[in-house]
Amino acid sequence: SGRTYILKASSESECTDWMQTINEFLVNARKLWRKRLLFIQFKRKLANFHDSDGVQVFIALLIAANFAATVTQLELLPPKGSKVYQQLDQLDLSFTILFAVDLAVNMV
Repeated sequence: SGRTYILKASSESECTDWMQTINEFLVNARKLWRKRLLFIQFKRKLANFHDSDGVQVFIALLIAANFAATVTQLELLPPKGSKVYQQLDQLDLSFTILFAVDLAVNMV
């Protein structure tokens, strides 16, 4: 806040204790700030990567591929338990995981 505070100790040992305590808090505050700063830097790098043209094109292609897979599944209507059904189901799960990762990155 820019204010100057004056603390008056009743003895030299109390003054030393105050100074040690304040210095410990200062060291801990600096450590906490460094951790937060690293997280902020990580978030910026992740956002820059996610917002890059290549990643956005990749996500657009994923959406188109998911649409194509869904249309294929609905047109074929493979019997439940068949190999084609299992493959399309696994493909759908893969898309779901990739979209969940994309959503998580957006939330960070």
